[in-house]
Amino acid sequence: MGAAIAARIAFPDTYAYLRNTLTKSQLIIMNYHRVTDEKHDAPVETTSPEAFEGHVRYFRRNYELLSLDQVLQCLYEQRSFPKRGLAITIDDGYKDSYIFAYPLLCKHSVPATIYL
Repeated sequence: MGAAIAARIAFPDTYAYLRNTLTKSQLIIMNYHRVTDEKHDAPVETTSPEAFEGHVRYFRRNYELLSLDQVLQCLYEQRSFPKRGLAITIDDGYKDSYIFAYPLLCKHSVPATIYL
């Protein structure tokens, strides 16, 4: 859902700016369901590979990208998250994640967690 909203509103940074101004650190977890170039009548939101790559580029420029392992390490050690921390997850284990999302994540050296 968050990915679909972000794709439609082209990431205005108002919320991020206010949160960043009012808090010392933040962690955003962006959750995707499907990254595919096919149209599906599935009950989950889909994101095109082109839009996903745009999101990944935006995140690399504007956030400190963390793996979920790094997020858990911060929690375990009771350390603050980075001022602009972001983790990417992809749910549902569709083959599309491997075909479309994984190569883009590798291309841009972005950590992500794909749930199977």
